[in-house]
Amino acid sequence: MTKKIVIALFVISILFLGFTVGRYTNFMPMTRASWAAKSNQEFAKLDQTETALALAVAASSPTIAKEMIKFLERGNVTADAIQSLQTMAAKSMGNAGQRPNQPNRPTFEQEMAAVKDVKPAANAFSRGPADAPVTIVMFTELMCPYCGQLDPIIEAVMKKYEGKAHLVFQTFLIHGEHAEFWHRFAYAAGKQGKFWDVVTKLFATQAEWRGNPIDNVDAAIKPLAQEFKLNLSKLKKDMASEEVKKQIQDEVALGNSLGVHSTPTVFINGRLFLGRRDADFYSKVIDTLLAGH
Repeated sequence: MTKKIVIALFVISILFLGFTVGRYTNFMPMTRASWAAKSNQEFAKLDQTETALALAVAASSPTIAKEMIKFLERGNVTADAIQSLQTMAAKSMGNAGQRPNQPNRPTFEQEMAAVKDVKPAANAFSRGPADAPVTIVMFTELMCPYCGQLDPIIEAVMKKYEGKAHLVFQTFLIHGEHAEFWHRFAYAAGKQGKFWDVVTKLFATQAEWRGNPIDNVDAAIKPLAQEFKLNLSKLKKDMASEEVKKQIQDEVALGNSLGVHSTPTVFINGRLFLGRRDADFYSKVIDTLLAGH
């Protein structure tokens, strides 16, 4: 058991590094780094309790981490090992209510100078004139709280630059099948002309539905289907279609190819901006681009 605890601490230290970067950059703490650790051959040797603890600490979940420590305390684990685990958990939790200092971001000039070739599929959901001088490609997820905060900001930017900006929605999944379910719902609603209405609603009401079970499709989507006057039968058929599933998979693949690793990630005319920024920042970017600098 003690050997396993040592391995757990080693894995936790790696996960904690990835988690720390996530906190500093406004990303969700449970990112692909946590899942990647599962492929580590040493990580695979851990039992359920140790695995849960490692992931809990990586995700900075004080409640779960404390519970895992309690379970370990009941077992045949040395006092030193328990102390090490408690220390590691305390480090990951940090001071409640305090936010660590942000690391140095690239300068505005550096962000504007790095340009990527971003080519979403022609069938991607978008708004604004396709030939607008500014194209905003937003890799986002309906369950991501930072994306929920970004949505009204982007809405304000689109209103300010009406006719000058083209917005493209791209799925990038962080929360697995649960998030994919709601993206399939939104894309299926889009086939009935309600994509943006549904997306706005879901972002604005995340706290109301994020924890809802999705095993009963009718129960999960029927209230919203009725609210937006959607054909429920067609909605369910489109949600289950290979076309919708492939569109989501292709968008995630595009994000991976562009180096997207968390949400939200925004590209404006190929310039990559990580995390949620405020409306003034995006306005500065767009004004700079429109001025031809």
